[in-house]
Amino acid sequence: MELQLYKRKLNLPYNSLIYEYLIDCHFQNLKEDAKYKDAYYNFLVSDKKFFDFFDTLYEQFYQQSVKIFGQLTLMPDNRRSCWIQVSNKYDIGGKQLIHNHIQSSIINGVYYFCVPEKNTGKIVFCDRYENIISKYQPSENTLLIFPNYLNHYPEVCDSELFRIAINMEILCEEDVWMTKTY
Repeated sequence: MELQLYKRKLNLPYNSLIYEYLIDCHFQNLKEDAKYKDAYYNFLVSDKKFFDFFDTLYEQFYQQSVKIFGQLTLMPDNRRSCWIQVSNKYDIGGKQLIHNHIQSSIINGVYYFCVPEKNTGKIVFCDRYENIISKYQPSENTLLIFPNYLNHYPEVCDSELFRIAINMEILCEEDVWMTKTY
């Protein structure tokens, strides 16, 4: 079975202010919402201060998807949102549950903003029976594009440094994956 996974290196400049903002948001959200103390927590970027960076990132995700699949007709409820996952060895929750994005997108993307050199944890892809079919070692400034139906989860980042992944989705009219299910 061939895994439909596209890897693209992006040329986005590293910004320490964005890094600090994302780490601060991570800890603020964990402090304010105790229900997330035992799980990985994804949060939506909402600060307009860094809008240009995240808008540029989403646009690059969209343009890379167009290069792969051809012109896309976005659905009216497509959101140009960026969801952030910050993790390191001190996160209490352990591994995130296996999940997919079949209810919210057609095309899914994960951009690795910050990746420690060692013990980063891989992204694991599974079939519908939760059998592992592939693992990918993330690298900084890399965008992964994959089907909405593909089950996946990030392994625990066992580093003192933070791994920061930015998740994005495209909701379009085209069935670019030809309704293949694993």
